[in-house]
Amino acid sequence: MSENNQFDVTETTSWFTRIKNAFFGVIIGIVFFIGSIFLLAWNEKRAVETYNTLVEGQKLVYTISPTEINPKDNGKLVHLFGFATTHEILTDPIFNISQNAIWLKREVSMFQWKEDEKSETKHNTGGSTTTHHTYTYEKVWSSSLIASSKFKYPAEHQNPVNWPYASDIWQAKVVNLGAFVLSQDQIEDMDSFQPLPVNITELPEKLKEQIMPLNEGYYLGSDPSQPQVGDLKIQYLVVKPADITIIAKQIGNTFEPFHARAGGTISMLEIGKHSTEYMFAKAFEMNELMTWGLRIGGMVLMWLGLSLLLKPIAVFADFLPLFGMIANAGIGFITFLSALTISFTVIGIFWVAYRPVVGSLLVITGFVFFIVGLLFKKQKASIKNN
Repeated sequence: MSENNQFDVTETTSWFTRIKNAFFGVIIGIVFFIGSIFLLAWNEKRAVETYNTLVEGQKLVYTISPTEINPKDNGKLVHLFGFATTHEILTDPIFNISQNAIWLKREVSMFQWKEDEKSETKHNTGGSTTTHHTYTYEKVWSSSLIASSKFKYPAEHQNPVNWPYASDIWQAKVVNLGAFVLSQDQIEDMDSFQPLPVNITELPEKLKEQIMPLNEGYYLGSDPSQPQVGDLKIQYLVVKPADITIIAKQIGNTFEPFHARAGGTISMLEIGKHSTEYMFAKAFEMNELMTWGLRIGGMVLMWLGLSLLLKPIAVFADFLPLFGMIANAGIGFITFLSALTISFTVIGIFWVAYRPVVGSLLVITGFVFFIVGLLFKKQKASIKNN
């Protein structure tokens, strides 16, 4: 069967259909606009709460030794570091791979068809549009199943529905840090995976005939240099015992998140040995990055919402393509400035609202400047009259 890996399709959408779709988009635009305001407001609350929580934590945290458990530290925010280890041997029963590790992961990728679509749209006089779609198919390695049934042209580009071997992961149930036992959340935070080389001799005898070695992993197929759809590559990753640093609430011989009076929680784990200064500095930095990331996300969401709200105007104007192009450019510019202005206004209002002390000082300062300005104008007018 010959393989045709590129298909071209042309579609025409009438002006009335575009208008109908634009009015449906208005509903989505309203949801986006309202959602962006809630997102921006919530983000300011979260940022202040996290900041105050970290400031509170800095004042309360103290360093303890991981070698012994002191009942006096129970319920306190503690900082400790040491070598996290486990006595468990994690095993992949299918491929007979065993390792003393905190995590053992089998990663399987399959050679599959992938569909890419490119579109070019032309605006016609009368408001209709003609869209030229180009569907291109190529073979790639993917660790997730690509559903070829959803392709535009699946006939010659079919992927297997089931995998003979899937990705899997194993976790140690008990991980110790000296005399302490890590919580489940802390074990999950130890995600510094590194490659684990495996040897073909470790395979069960029944698998050696169908599997060959490849790049310190396994290959299931006839020829790695000429892979066929359905071939598999199998590799292993591992998290070995390592030095870690923890800041959390001590509960007996384990830990849980510390609930601060500010409203947030503190539970930190980093690979390596670090000071409290380093741990909190990184937490402050992450909070700042997340705050600005969500602010930008909220602004973009608001811009999309406003653009959808005004989309019908652009579609109506597109009865003549030149007018439609001008309308689209104008709407894009107006909605961008509007989203920027409204977003910063919302951020400013809630920034002050969630910082009552700072907000009060700003109000008092503004009132003082207002009074001073009035007195200055009065004095100036008095001098001028004299």
